[in-house]
This record gives sequence, structure tokens and C-alpha cells, in this order.
Amino acid sequence: MDYHKASDEIEKIDFDIWCKRTQLIFYTAWELANAATRPVVDKKVNNLGR
Repeated sequence: MDYHKASDEIEKIDFDIWCKRTQLIFYTAWELANAATRPVVDKKVNNLGR
């Protein structure tokens, strides 16, 4: 595995997937920022209710 090493090569990057992920994050943030109301937040941290 050559993750973040000198042997990294640009050909190993799947730019189509990164573009789709970036667009998903952008459009999700855009929808949240421009919504008429704030989203409801579930304040439970985990299934135990802590």
C-alpha cells in the first residue's frame, strides 16, 4: 500500500468519484443553508442515549 507516499501517482486518483462526492457535499450544504426551516437534530449520541 502506497498511501500518501513518494510513490503516489496521479493516475491512481479517480477524479470522477471525487467530483461526484464534492458535488454531493456542496448541494447538501446548499439545501441546508437555503431551507425555510432548520433541520431537526437528534441529540442522542448513540443507541444508549448518552
